[in-house]
Amino acid sequence: MMYVWWVIAGGVALLLWIVLESNVESRIYYRRRQTNDHVVVQVKALMGLIRYKTEIPVIRFEGWSQGILVERKKANQAFALSQGSERHEQVTLEKIKDYYDKAQLFLKQFVGFSEWFTRTLKHIHCTSCSWSTRIGLGDTVGTAISTGAVWAMKSSLLGFLSRYIRLSTIPKLDVQPDYNRLHFSTEGDVALTMRFGYLVLASFLFWLRFRKRHRHPAADLNAR
Repeated sequence: MMYVWWVIAGGVALLLWIVLESNVESRIYYRRRQTNDHVVVQVKALMGLIRYKTEIPVIRFEGWSQGILVERKKANQAFALSQGSERHEQVTLEKIKDYYDKAQLFLKQFVGFSEWFTRTLKHIHCTSCSWSTRIGLGDTVGTAISTGAVWAMKSSLLGFLSRYIRLSTIPKLDVQPDYNRLHFSTEGDVALTMRFGYLVLASFLFWLRFRKRHRHPAADLNAR
């Protein structure tokens, strides 16, 4: 009987090890052609048993008063259960300001957010990265200058991100000039992975740090 329990315990430990060592895979795809945007975010965990997908086929600016129209499609799958939804949202200046104020309040309440965030990023591996851009200003000189500026911007951004995220592949960057017309299009595709075990640990550390909220000086005086 004791042998059976040891086998069960060993099986559970092996299964737990496999789960913790598995990867959480995510893919971010963005495309812009003229005034049309398309964004896709996919996340897969537990060897595909859990899947999440958000697709934004429409991002349209409708004026300063109405803001930006965002159309979003979501698809979630957990084991054998699946759920989908579709949503339209109007992002106005008031909403952006409200999001900004909430983010500022969150950062004030979160003790050591920068340290936690930087340490978490170092455990993310970039397994695939491609970014192509085609640009034209209608004349040779302007197009050549803008092409060089885009190359410099991409190189600087890649260098900045490589300080925090581990690159497991050589990024494929491309900028093509279009001398004959006014044109702009860009397309990027990035694949990222992180061990599920560290994601659990990072979430736990996030919860611990968030509990240590900054207390107002008046509260400290009253506590005395």
